[in-house]
Amino acid sequence: MAIADVSGPERAWVDAHTVIQRVITEVNGEVPTTTVMPNQADSVAVDVPALVVDFNLLLDKLKAAGLMVAD
Repeated sequence: MAIADVSGPERAWVDAHTVIQRVITEVNGEVPTTTVMPNQADSVAVDVPALVVDFNLLLDKLKAAGLMVAD
């Protein structure tokens, strides 16, 4: 069936469907590719200073992977 064969409410649905498809195509074109960052080992910190070190390593990996703006 061609669009020219559709009339009335059906034509409105076909038009809306076409618009939705175009929007989806545009949105998909704007979705950035994602980066997988290296694994961060589980923390085995037993005090706050050691936990700060582990946390800073995590921040460094996020920045290196481009998932966080560098300082």
